[in-house]
Amino acid sequence: MDRHSSLREGHGQTWAKAILLGEHSVVYGHPAVAVPLQDLRMRATARPTSGPSTLTSLDYSGPLTQAGPRFASVARAFEVAREFSGCLDQALEITTVSDFPHERGLGSSAAAAGAIIRAVLDACGREAAADELFALTQMAEQIAHGKPSGLDAAATCSPCPIRFQGGQMRPLSQRIENASLIIADSGIHGSTREAVGGLRRRYENDPDNIGPRINRLGALTQNAIMALDQADAPALGVAMDEAHAVLTELSLSLPILDDLTEAARSGKASADFKTAYADIGTQVAEQLKSRAILELYGHHLELMPIASALCFTTPTATCCCPTAGNTPTKKPKTKSRHTGGSAKPKNKNGGRKTEACRRTSKTSTNTSAPKWTN
Repeated sequence: MDRHSSLREGHGQTWAKAILLGEHSVVYGHPAVAVPLQDLRMRATARPTSGPSTLTSLDYSGPLTQAGPRFASVARAFEVAREFSGCLDQALEITTVSDFPHERGLGSSAAAAGAIIRAVLDACGREAAADELFALTQMAEQIAHGKPSGLDAAATCSPCPIRFQGGQMRPLSQRIENASLIIADSGIHGSTREAVGGLRRRYENDPDNIGPRINRLGALTQNAIMALDQADAPALGVAMDEAHAVLTELSLSLPILDDLTEAARSGKASADFKTAYADIGTQVAEQLKSRAILELYGHHLELMPIASALCFTTPTATCCCPTAGNTPTKKPKTKSRHTGGSAKPKNKNGGRKTEACRRTSKTSTNTSAPKWTN
């Protein structure tokens, strides 16, 4: 085993993501807007061991081969990373620790896969380019979601908000200042694979009814992209409200989500959009806290169910992309073990992008890296 003599304890991390709009229509070639939540980390470690490979994640701790279907995408991430690293015969102890819950639409499966892949590569001393990491993560995501768009794999390691469409992504022009994004957890577990697959079947059976609604979601996402670029917070809110209404028509919402959005609308109604951007997040959060019995602890998500005012601002009015290494350092106190096509968009953002956002890949297929476009 001389070639593995340099094995060490490896570490990898990714983060959660939130999709503002387009979470279902993106599968049909429309754009989606995603925001990386870098305060909510997914961390993985990979320790060399002489015994069988093991996994400690969520409520499971034991042999990786016996983890079962629930951890199938994690197991796939482990295997593709070992193969890529040339360490197929090396056993590793894999542990994941998360700052956010699974099965809530925060990208847990992609984040877990990406963190484990990075940890295994680190343990084996193998470097990988961004497009290679994306392709490896997509291989695991295919187990979790069947035919993933690639949005989660991209957003859970992106340094900035992105627009994703047809296998391509680019930094998002975000000019709204002093506003907050409120994220509330319904407490209900969901399956992206089942939701996406269910809508696909309904679309194939009734395209005349489902198709226009999917197209409407795509149009609303375009409106949101324009609103973000033009610093038009009210227009963004209108697009998000209408998108939720369409998702409800498609039976993709739940009563508790409808209640939360109604509480948020009531909170917004009491704020002056022209002069009180900074207060909107607090007022909406208080509405959610009082009406939905959600716990709000300052700036972070610390208890579940949760509400949080996550910063969504960019004073430079160009691209909300931090320079390399410039990421939030404050973390939530509570943690949980965790598992896991269309025309190219034309960039209208004339602003200067940081090095973290100047990326280009060679391909745009589902298992290859999405392209950063200029």
